[in-house]
Amino acid sequence: RVACLWLESLHVGSVRRKMRVSSFVLTATLVLDQCTRAQSFGFDLLAGREKCFVEEDIDAGVLVVGDYAVSESRPGNPRMPINLKVKDARGKVVYTRENLYEGKFAFTTESEGDITACFKNNGPPRYKMPRRVKVKVRHGLEAQDYEQALKQDDISDLQRQLVEVEDLTKSIVHDLKRSKDFEEQMRDLSELICGRIVWFGIFTLLVLVAASVVQTRWLESYMRKLKMI
Repeated sequence: RVACLWLESLHVGSVRRKMRVSSFVLTATLVLDQCTRAQSFGFDLLAGREKCFVEEDIDAGVLVVGDYAVSESRPGNPRMPINLKVKDARGKVVYTRENLYEGKFAFTTESEGDITACFKNNGPPRYKMPRRVKVKVRHGLEAQDYEQALKQDDISDLQRQLVEVEDLTKSIVHDLKRSKDFEEQMRDLSELICGRIVWFGIFTLLVLVAASVVQTRWLESYMRKLKMI
């Protein structure tokens, strides 16, 4: 009887520990999810000027979504149309629009690299009047619209959260794998450099020894000519 109660208490304790670990993992995942939310930013764009921003190191096959909004021109000011051009890592134009005010662009990357988006104010340069541009770019999990999936697939909010956590976990595993691969590349590079440094040191030592032998022989022959030895 005592043994059964002891085993039962061990089982309950194990279950509680697993629940605490699962709760911790879920909490940490949700915290990471909140930390990785995209942040919007804005800037003033003067007439005749162009400003670009870069989203760095985006994997191939990743969904990139951007929202933008441009303020209206002030009454009485000349017309200052804003143009947008987005390029992928290969320099290919994936999105372009002229005289924009508000909208969204979305595309899937074909290669790994940086994404560049440029806004240009085509107003007369002599007018030093800016227009306000607001931009928000998301990629990967941040670009997924889980609310829309909830409406289309008729799933509960809890199921949506579980899908979101699952996708975030896969993303974290992918990032860890990338970090591990990068670490292996750096290790191989370090070993290669260390090996070359060792061989360069051996070569330098051999050159110094050979130079010392040559100098000693030359000095000995010179002193023999002078009959000093």
